[in-house]
Amino acid sequence: MAQNQHFIMALDTFKVNAVDTTAAGDTFIGAFASKLSHDLKNIEEAIKYGNKAASLTVQRYGAQPAIPYDSEFTI
Repeated sequence: MAQNQHFIMALDTFKVNAVDTTAAGDTFIGAFASKLSHDLKNIEEAIKYGNKAASLTVQRYGAQPAIPYDSEFTI
């Protein structure tokens, strides 16, 4: 969900079988910030990108080893 003085945006999540939530939040914010830094006007795509990255992370065990590389997914 994203919000500012002009709108509220709620996006669907990716349905996955989570086995370990370690690093999910860090992965989301890192991927979100990375995507947003390339296009500050496209918040929706940045949120989707962060959601996708985090959805992959929770399907793996561990912290750093669970964080996906950009080349591992598309949205």
